[in-house]
Amino acid sequence: RDVLALMSNNSTARIGRLLAPFSIRFIIVPLVDGIESTTVNTLASPRGLIDSLTAQLDLRRVLTPPNYIAFENTAWIPTRATLGPAAAQASNEAGSSALASTDISGSTPILIGMRVRGPATGPVPAGVVYSAVSFHQRWTLAIGGAVIRPRTAFGDTLAFHVPVAGTATLSYDPALGRHLAVALQ
Repeated sequence: RDVLALMSNNSTARIGRLLAPFSIRFIIVPLVDGIESTTVNTLASPRGLIDSLTAQLDLRRVLTPPNYIAFENTAWIPTRATLGPAAAQASNEAGSSALASTDISGSTPILIGMRVRGPATGPVPAGVVYSAVSFHQRWTLAIGGAVIRPRTAFGDTLAFHVPVAGTATLSYDPALGRHLAVALQ
């Protein structure tokens, strides 16, 4: 909501960087809904939306069919990644000003194909391992027999400081009460 408010007020030209920690790679503006609109009679997009998205420095309009307009976020961070140096530093800070003023490109995807709550095992390099999920203490990253505790990244998401490269397992340990609640349902 805060990011969209900044865009609607023309307060920033770096919406892509602000959306990057949430792993948002594409923004789609529908023009045809398949029910009430057609390619001849398209939906009206919110006034100024296309112009505002086009003006963003880190969004690139991509070639699309006539039923929608798509923008690619060139600053996106993969869902699970090893952060590049600038992104790793910015991950320690919260707020839109830290993200908008830093080039956060250079993140490398890891643990590709992992289910939402894991577990997943694979090689990770030394550095900051990032996951685009809300921070919670029940997430752990185990590498070389050591368990690494999470920290908050970008004010809301999850990161781990990995001192040495190796094979790591990222997992979430739900509370016992959750299992009981699911069983009762």
